[in-house]
Amino acid sequence: MKKGLFFIIATILLVGACSMETEVSKDKTESQVSLVQNTNNKNNEDVSKEKVKEEKKTEEAEKAKKAEEAKKIEEAEKAKKAEEAKKVEEAEEAKKAEEAKKLKKLRNPFKH
Repeated sequence: MKKGLFFIIATILLVGACSMETEVSKDKTESQVSLVQNTNNKNNEDVSKEKVKEEKKTEEAEKAKKAEEAKKIEEAEKAKKAEEAKKVEEAEEAKKAEEAKKLKKLRNPFKH
């Protein structure tokens, strides 16, 4: 009878100890899972921040590229206008020279 009582008590203590280990183990597992989730959330936030930074850099690069292209177009237009103005000026000078030549002929018809 004493042996039976001893085995029953030993069994109860053993089952109690195993259930406590399982509880502690579950708590540890939950805290580890929570830690991993927090780490993953931080990593996801870091990745999101990096993506936002990269998008901003890309947008800034595109803006700079568009501004540079607009500047080149503007410079080309200025050069074209300057060239047209030069051609007009040359044409006017040629016209004045021709008129001066005609006027000179009219004033002195026998010299030429």
